[in-house]
Amino acid sequence: MGPSSPKRLIPQLLFMSKSPQVAHDIGAKLWSLCHVLRDDGVTYHQYLSELTYLLFLKMMKETGQEERLKVWIRPKKGEPAVEQPGTRWDDLLSASAPERLDTYKEMLLSYGLHGRGAVQEIYANANTFITKPATLSKLVTDIDALDWYRGVPGGEQRWLAQLRIPKVLHDLGRGDEAYAELSRLQ
Repeated sequence: MGPSSPKRLIPQLLFMSKSPQVAHDIGAKLWSLCHVLRDDGVTYHQYLSELTYLLFLKMMKETGQEERLKVWIRPKKGEPAVEQPGTRWDDLLSASAPERLDTYKEMLLSYGLHGRGAVQEIYANANTFITKPATLSKLVTDIDALDWYRGVPGGEQRWLAQLRIPKVLHDLGRGDEAYAELSRLQ
């Protein structure tokens, strides 16, 4: 299991609050979505991957780090790669159901092939097992409706939640990225 495997990332992404009850409530809501995916033929292990991809994207928005969601694409063979913004959470949220599934599939491929750093690591060799647009729509809208910061209303508590990002990076063995994140917070 690599440093960015779904089984290691999900607990780290879920527990952003100091309150065990808030973390438990969020976790319970997310795991309840497993039943939605099961109806689409997605297994428990596949659900972990799908949840990781979606939660990472949502957490980038929640923590104000969407600027890190970039891809580098070569316009033509032999030309240097050009930086372009990648898919954001709001892109998935605002897409129609059939379009949302296509956008999601393209996002997985794009970040896995053309992302950089942690983004590319998380989405490396990513694919989706979701086949029904309604299934992805249910996941996206339910994840979006979660009150991530109910236990972190602002001030010191929000600051502590933001400090968890460098800790997760450090725990994943990515010290340079953790240091850069701490520097950004200063």
